[in-house]
Amino acid sequence: MSLTNEQKIFLDKMDIDHIRIIKLNRDIQNLIEIADDFEHHRNGLLDEAAYIANKLQRCKGVHSVRSRVKDTGHLIEKIIRKWEEKEVSEKYKAISKDNYKSTITDLIGVRAIYLFKSDWEIVHNHILSTWKPEEKVKVYLRYGDAEEIYAHSDCDLEEHNNGYRSIHYIIPATQIGGEKISCEIQTRTIFEEGWSEIDHNVRYPSFSNDPHLQEYLDLFNRMAGNVDQMGSYVGSLVKLIEYKKSMGDLAKKLAEVHDQEISTLESKLDQLLDEKADHIEIKKVRKQLKTQYDVQKKLLIDNNLLVEKTLKEDSKKSEAGSFNLPRTFEEMIANALGLNVEIMKNEEVLKAARAAENLSASINQNEDIKRLARAVSGWNVKVGLMDESYSQAAGGSDRSIKSSVVNEKKFLK
Repeated sequence: MSLTNEQKIFLDKMDIDHIRIIKLNRDIQNLIEIADDFEHHRNGLLDEAAYIANKLQRCKGVHSVRSRVKDTGHLIEKIIRKWEEKEVSEKYKAISKDNYKSTITDLIGVRAIYLFKSDWEIVHNHILSTWKPEEKVKVYLRYGDAEEIYAHSDCDLEEHNNGYRSIHYIIPATQIGGEKISCEIQTRTIFEEGWSEIDHNVRYPSFSNDPHLQEYLDLFNRMAGNVDQMGSYVGSLVKLIEYKKSMGDLAKKLAEVHDQEISTLESKLDQLLDEKADHIEIKKVRKQLKTQYDVQKKLLIDNNLLVEKTLKEDSKKSEAGSFNLPRTFEEMIANALGLNVEIMKNEEVLKAARAAENLSASINQNEDIKRLARAVSGWNVKVGLMDESYSQAAGGSDRSIKSSVVNEKKFLK
């Protein structure tokens, strides 16, 4: 098979080795026609990419969005790579300028980045409510990554050999000349994005098989996974701190109401004494006053101890999968109700109680908080000390991380 000057110029422009094409014995003119047609429709594809990106950016869980249209050279390279496979699929055997737009599903690509791992579900639900995926959603994981956060989703989980982490959706985009065009949406955390970009830039095109580089990138991937988990834990810790504050606000409101009731009872007692009222009536008011003092003492002894005690207990229980923060809220209300039912009619107390209850409900559903409960005991979090449960959740033990750092130092020497 010989090449014309036009074909040689085309292959050089696409940065394709001539020998690869000659060995394949494929029609190069077909590739030239595909490239020309793709360039002709490129602006329309860019508009569609921007439109999809804008719709994704509206999702509250999304930090940032990037979009792109496939480079022409990468498009031709992908087709040739598919032709070089041991068993070429039928759709690539028959690919042409008339069907390539529906054959290749990532001509348009949009990537949505979120801060915390737990945000994936917010973004996932937004995508499913906006578009109907043409294929099953695929979740790429690294060996050892926590899979439970995807347990309730209808996704295919696949372990990636190079540690690649991302979630892929193929959605309908637009039509050009009656031919359907798809878009590939990728979602990942900001730390996964950082690792992926560095890995792609240093590994390709010349160093994909270098063992020393692979070892270093593996170490980088593990550390990025650990940092990603810590970022999620920080977000969960903020929720716990907010919950603790709401509990303190509730206790303060309860105490204020009791102060008012104590003041009222003291005034009533003084009035009875001044009027030399019946001894039984005075005794009754004194008993009511003592009850209010007891309530005040119970509420103000130390609300922090109550919350932290509950967190420690639930931290242990979380190993069995029962991390249940609202119990603290219920305990405080039950104490108040047991002593004085009327207090719950106070609007300020009810307002504070609802705020605590709403926050506790959202916390109780948070998967990262459940993992956080396994990682810490109460609020005594010490940087650098990871227990076995955290190590498993983060995708590797502390020992393996230390070993990786040692290997890195040896490699750098």
